Amino acid sequence: MYQKVPAIHPGQILWHDYLECSDQALSNLTDESGLPADEVRDIVRGERPVTPSLARHLEDLFHTSSSFWLAIQADFDRLARAS
Repeated sequence: MYQKVPAIHPGQILWHDYLECSDQALSNLTDESGLPADEVRDIVRGERPVTPSLARHLEDLFHTSSSFWLAIQADFDRLARAS
């Protein structure tokens, strides 16, 4: 039987895999990226999408590709629409 896969927001991946659930790491991210703290918090909470601009910041900070972050966002959007 087909089982629905939950939509995972890229902010959850950022929080758990890259910031290790640390408020200090979140603060460091806002300092290093120059992004407003409330914007970053909203992304981590899944309340704001990862934009191309943010994806480039994450690419530079975490040595990932911006397409990685944008693909996760696209998957999240697609799954969220389907549910």
